[in-house]
Order: sequence, then structure tokens, then C-alpha cells
Amino acid sequence: MSKTWKVAQREYAENVRTKSFLIGIFLLPVLLTLSIPLLIWLEGKVDVRKYAVEDRSGWLLQAIDARTRFPDLLQMYQDHQRGVVVPESVRQTSLWTALEKVPSDPLREQLVEGMRRIYGMSEEQLAEKFKMAAKLLPGSVVEQLEQGGKQQLAEMRRDVTQIFTALAAMKDSERVKAWTAASRNDRFRRIEVAGGVEEMQRMLDQGQLFAFFVINEDPVTDDEGCQYFSENFTDTGLQRWFEGLATELVRERRIKKVGIDKKAAGWIAERVQFTEKQRDAETGESLSVAGADKLRQWAPAGFVYALWIAIFSIAQMLLTNTIEEKSNRIIEVLLSSVSPLQLMTGKILGIALTGLTMVGAWVSFLILGALGGPLINPKVGEIIHELGVVDIVMDPLYLGSFLVYFLLGYLFFASLLVGIGSVCNTLKESQNLMMPVMLVLMVPLLLMVPIARDPNGMVAQVMSFIPPLTPFVMMNRVGGPPELWEYAVTLLILLVSIFMAFRGAAKVFRIGILLTGKRPGFVEVLRWMFAPSGVVPKQED
Repeated sequence: MSKTWKVAQREYAENVRTKSFLIGIFLLPVLLTLSIPLLIWLEGKVDVRKYAVEDRSGWLLQAIDARTRFPDLLQMYQDHQRGVVVPESVRQTSLWTALEKVPSDPLREQLVEGMRRIYGMSEEQLAEKFKMAAKLLPGSVVEQLEQGGKQQLAEMRRDVTQIFTALAAMKDSERVKAWTAASRNDRFRRIEVAGGVEEMQRMLDQGQLFAFFVINEDPVTDDEGCQYFSENFTDTGLQRWFEGLATELVRERRIKKVGIDKKAAGWIAERVQFTEKQRDAETGESLSVAGADKLRQWAPAGFVYALWIAIFSIAQMLLTNTIEEKSNRIIEVLLSSVSPLQLMTGKILGIALTGLTMVGAWVSFLILGALGGPLINPKVGEIIHELGVVDIVMDPLYLGSFLVYFLLGYLFFASLLVGIGSVCNTLKESQNLMMPVMLVLMVPLLLMVPIARDPNGMVAQVMSFIPPLTPFVMMNRVGGPPELWEYAVTLLILLVSIFMAFRGAAKVFRIGILLTGKRPGFVEVLRWMFAPSGVVPKQED
């Protein structure tokens, strides 16, 4: 045992001093840290989608333009709640007063959307839309709006003018840029084209336009002849945005045309919403489902991905190390002092300690990032708090499961890879034998999302009892969580599988580590694994 431990110490000391180990420790946290701001930055760097419209209806394009001019009052309000300065002239408007009285965030969003739509409409349309928006407000405000009539509509128009004036006075403010960008949707910019469809097609061919729309003469009757031309049909953002605005406006005219009462039409079109609830296991009370609750169910998928990277990279390190020492004849020197079993066991344990060190560093960085996020950026800290990230990364169930399944998963795959490494003289030779192992390792990634969606479903339960998949699947099911008997049975299966893999690898290692010349085939390696202990099968020519 002392010799095995000395081999393990040697492996650990050699690996932690390498540059690749230090890079491995810092690479994953750095990539995760940079990925979020990088994605945000890339999202903001998407090219402006320039488009043109051939409007043969004579009214639809004008109505769409009117609906995109109202400033993002909701963004202003949310910033105001966080302490961002909003112009006094904005906060004195009746729109802002109404916004303050709305009881909940979803209603505020609906109200602001209603406000956005009414700007630029005719007097009749404006009155009807304003009444629909007013239904979202407390009773006293509804009465005020219903009694105000044209006076209230005139006040709204003045409010809009005041808001635009206030924004113009703050034109150098970064927040104003954000509000106006959210309002007019800077991703899409309409270009006036005088030459009709032919000129639009020419500009599209030359890359001067991303797309152009053709609106037929009577979109209210049907949409035949309404067309969308583009060279890029993977980015559907512009098409969906324009279609959404056009659909709302056309629907309003259709309702009016068939003579349906607008209030009844609004009621018919209302969605049936089911509020997400979950029952408290202790009190039996119904609790609201927050973003943190949803994240807790998806968090295991993130842990599985990290688990996959950790097991694969550390086991690959063992494979590379074994092949290098064999090809350089270092193995022969080591075997003069220790037995093949002691050498193999020491190598597996030494690199296991290396892996635990790396995983421990990753976990530490994750906890420090969750705790230190608010100090770096208050907005990031607010998101971390709302989603309960700190509670997730410090949850003993998540962390404990991750460490246990990393160690057991590593021991299983390390046994396979050390056996493969012992019969190969170069990394190129190991590729064919590695293929079955790689195929098995790909399965957990393919199952990651389906199992996270249904952690206690039939597929998840069955896959839990397949030894090569057990560490990943059980980690993925932690959000369920599984029953205690499932933990016990799968743990027993995994331990038995590790013992069998270790025993088979020891037989292969004993024969293959000093083997030179032609590499044995996959079938021959299997014969070595299942041969009786102490028997060396005859090598095929």
C-alpha cells in the first residue's frame, strides 16, 4: 500500500506542476465568467436590419409606424424603482401616475403596451384603446378615465409631448439611449425606397437591404399578396416583429368590419392564464413559483455539463500519461520497483487527487463568483439574488452529489482508459479503442435536456441503472429529486461496476503495459479482460 501511495504522490506532484493543469483550473471559470457579458455584447452587436415596405393598402404602414413611437415607459419606471433619475416632467404626467397605481408587474407591462398602441391613433380608436387599458387599473382610476372623455385623451397627448420633450432635454444620458432604443427597436430600421419593388429587389441583391415587405391592397379581407423577401431566412426576428404589429392592426379593423362589440372581442381574445403554483411539503400551502424555483430544476443540467468536462479531461489526462510513460520506457523503470497492480492503482489515485483539486478550485470560483457578483456589479448582484444562485451553488445536495459522482464516474472511466493506454504505444493507436468509450460519453449530453425536463420520468429512471451513464443521469435528476432507494441502488450498481472495470483493467494493464510491437485489437483486449486471473492468453499473430 505504501508503494501505491508513493506512485499516487508522484503522479499528483507531476500533474499539478504542469502548465496544462493551471490552465485547466482557470480556463473553465474564466470562460463561464466571460460568456455572459460576451453573449450580451454580441447580442448588442447584431447588424441593424434595414428593411423597406411597399404598402399598397395606403394605411397599414402608417399605423405600424405610429405604434413604434411611444417611449418605453415601463423601462423608465423600472429604472426609477432602482434609483435611476427620471425627468420630473415625466413623473408628473397622468401616464406616470397611472403606472404608479398599477398593483403588479404583469399588469404594468400590459398597461404600457396599451399606452404604446394608442399613440398616433384616431380619436375614436384612441378612446376605445384607452378604455381597454383602463380596465387594468384600480377602480378609482377607471372611473376617472371613463368620466374624463376627450379631456383625458387630450391630457394623454400632452403627456406624450412632455415625455418626448423631457427625453430630448436628456439626450446625452445613457439611460435615455436605452429607453429610446427599447422604444423604437434599433435592430430594425425602415428605409424609404422610391423605386417600388424592383428597386427594393436591386438593393436586396446588393446587400443594402436585409429584407422588404409587400402589403397587399386589402389586408383586412385576406393576406394573399402580403409577401416577405429576404436572403436570410434563419434570422426571423424582423419578420415576426413586423407580422405581430400588422396582425394586431388588421385584427382591429376586422372586428370593426364585422360589427362585433369591441369589448366582447377583447374578452374573446383574452388568454386563459394559469398561475404557476407549487405545494409546500410541510405546510401544504400553495406557493408562487419564482424564477429561482425554475432555475433550481435546471441547475443540475449545468452541473452535469461540468461533471462531463471534469471526468473526460481528467480521464484523458490519465490515458495520455500512461501512453507517454510507456513509449518513453519510463514504465519499465517503475515496474522494477512496484507491481503492475500497484502502479496502475497509484496512477488512478494520483490523477483522481489531481481531478479533485481541479474540481475543488472550480467550485470555489463558482461560490466566490456568486458571493462577489454584487460587489462587482449591483445589477448582476440583483439577478443573482432573484434567481437564488448563491443558495444553489452552496446547496449540500448539489455540491455533495457533484463531488461524489465525479469521483465515482472518474474511477469507472479511468479504469477503462488506463487499460486502453497500457496496450497502445502512441495516442494515434488509442483512437480506435477510445471510440466506444467516446460514444458512451456522448449519451449523457444528448439526454441532458430531456432528463432535466422530467427527472423522475421513465427514461430518467431506466438510464439511472446503466453503469456508464449513472453518474451523469443521477446528477441530472437531483432537481427531482430521486427516491432514497434509487440513490442506494444506483450507488451499489456503480460501486460493483467500478470493481469489475478495475479488475478487468488490471488484467489488461498487467499484460499490455510491457507489450511492444503490433497493438492488439479490440476483441483481443476483451479476451484479456475475461481471462482467468494469472492466465496470459496467447496473443494472436
